[in-house]
Amino acid sequence: MNNATDYSGEPKKSYKSYCIQFLDHKCSVTTPFDLKKEWTPLVTPFFQIAENEAETPIHFLVKEDSKIDHLFQLSNDSAPLTLHCDGAGALVKTPHHTVVLSPELHTAYIVDRSEHTITYVCKKFSHSASLDLLQLVRGVLVGLAQSNGMKVHMSVTASKDDAIAFVGGKNAGKTSFMLAFLKQIGGSSFIANDKALLRSNNHTTVWGLPYAVSIGFGALDCCDEIPVNSKTRIIGDKAYFWPKEIAEYLNRSIVTSQHISTIVQVHINPADSNLRFFKVAPHERKRIVSEEILTFSDRVDPHWLLHLLDITFVQEDLTELLVQKQWYRLQGNPWNGTLKKLLKKHALFECIFVK
Repeated sequence: MNNATDYSGEPKKSYKSYCIQFLDHKCSVTTPFDLKKEWTPLVTPFFQIAENEAETPIHFLVKEDSKIDHLFQLSNDSAPLTLHCDGAGALVKTPHHTVVLSPELHTAYIVDRSEHTITYVCKKFSHSASLDLLQLVRGVLVGLAQSNGMKVHMSVTASKDDAIAFVGGKNAGKTSFMLAFLKQIGGSSFIANDKALLRSNNHTTVWGLPYAVSIGFGALDCCDEIPVNSKTRIIGDKAYFWPKEIAEYLNRSIVTSQHISTIVQVHINPADSNLRFFKVAPHERKRIVSEEILTFSDRVDPHWLLHLLDITFVQEDLTELLVQKQWYRLQGNPWNGTLKKLLKKHALFECIFVK
């Protein structure tokens, strides 16, 4: 196991250090690769990347090792571990380090809990490794931010000084309603798709996070502005785009945060030629918050790493604040072109229509 400790030495002079920041939380990455060039399009404007030697509470060090196979020999004494994105990994504990092995990527993560350092070891740093490292860094920063906020399940757009959150269970159509809103409402902005960070202050503020926007092919058929080509990342029956790409395709801006004024529960039915509008009674709202906003799959984030780094958080229960917002329900087809007309008819988000 002594071989694993060899990676803790000082990096070569050709390495650069980058400070990655989300809100008031920071971590650093030391690597010979230009992460600012590679990651900026993926995390802008939610995370900031600066090339400097800033002191940060958590540090990542990237190492290429053509002989990484020697680390995988440790797997004989390992315990199984489920990694982010449901990856099958293995965990080996030593007196000074914890080594996590990812056979799928042929990558090892060496965690020094006392120094809060993660050495990312791969045979050759690739695009896949870069995305994997980004998932680790993003997960750590979002995990730190959850100490004074809470992650929620919603797609969010903004117009003027308000945000509207589309909520619903799996396959309810949150992304479709969010995209239809962006297409039909001039001056609207993208904040988040599927997951966001919520904080309470004088208002209830939602913060966007740099997760890829997953869009089903049915929605893409109704959204010609978003192209699918050989470079598009496709997993299963969905295509994935970064927020900056979505904003550019739809000619919309991105807003990093906004006060939530309105929550809309959605139920999509593309076969329905109509779009129907209802109010949500106060006695229904707590159930929706519990079942559709606070309950969701969070498998893309590296909870295993947060655990190894002793990053824990007690999320504030914001249910009562959410219940007090304006609540509506939209059922039917968001792509029939009547969404703006319907919202105007019911004076929802009235500030949108002020000329």
